[in-house]
Amino acid sequence: MASWIVFALLSPFFFALVATVDKFLIDKRIRSPFAFAVASGAALGLYAIILLLAYPLETMEPRALLPAVGGGLLFAAAVVVYLAALQKEEVSRVIPLLYLLAVVAAVLETLLLGASFSGHFYLATLAMIAGAFLISVKDLGKLSFSPAAWLVVLAAVLFGAQAVVEKWALRSLSYWNVFSVQFITYGLVLSLLLLGKGTRQVFSDIIRNRTILLVMGNESISLLAIMTHLVAASLTQVSYVAALGAIEPLYILLIATGVSVVAPTVLNESHTTGQLLQKGLATALIVGGGAVIALGA
Repeated sequence: MASWIVFALLSPFFFALVATVDKFLIDKRIRSPFAFAVASGAALGLYAIILLLAYPLETMEPRALLPAVGGGLLFAAAVVVYLAALQKEEVSRVIPLLYLLAVVAAVLETLLLGASFSGHFYLATLAMIAGAFLISVKDLGKLSFSPAAWLVVLAAVLFGAQAVVEKWALRSLSYWNVFSVQFITYGLVLSLLLLGKGTRQVFSDIIRNRTILLVMGNESISLLAIMTHLVAASLTQVSYVAALGAIEPLYILLIATGVSVVAPTVLNESHTTGQLLQKGLATALIVGGGAVIALGA
């Protein structure tokens, strides 16, 4: 197997682990999405400062830095919305639906950066929308939708916009500079949530009961996911890596279902035959559509 394939498959696996741990933390250890976001911002902000020391800024030109700052602001908003959705819904439903960001990013890239759609984009988009509809329905008989569906769609829009702004920032800065500026901004903006008394209290509890160590460990896995993605992208075409990266929802389905069966007190995802078939079909539509869009990039 080509080495880039190994790294390209490891990256979404690590991201799937991060999302699964996020679900455990928001359900069992950190009840406030705001406090969780502050803890995430503190961890990633610290890592970003370390990277900035290792890779100093190549320029102080505001026009070069502003897109990265904007990316950090969008990422902060997206994470808060994502965590709020994750608190309300199963991770195996949230992550596939979140992959609508591929459609959002493609549309915004066309409007803002002058990219163009390939012929198969529309078919792939329809497949992803069909999968998103299917994964959002909690009861097919009554067509009752997940209460978190609109939150996940909003998060997908914000993440999609962040991805496009990040691509814009990469025209002027190296990836590590963009990462550093983006996540220092992310940490600083989320720290403002500590102005809320309730958030401040929960965050204090996170520090006191050492849950912050779990958050930092999980964000370390997130960094590992980013690094394996970069290694894969350096060895082959980015579109190939992005296509394989779309397999993350499948990893999520397998990991979340496995943990729920083996340790239901840790993670409790529905796993009846009918529910697994519904999730599996929806995930396949979303993964397939995302891969086609990536290959057409």
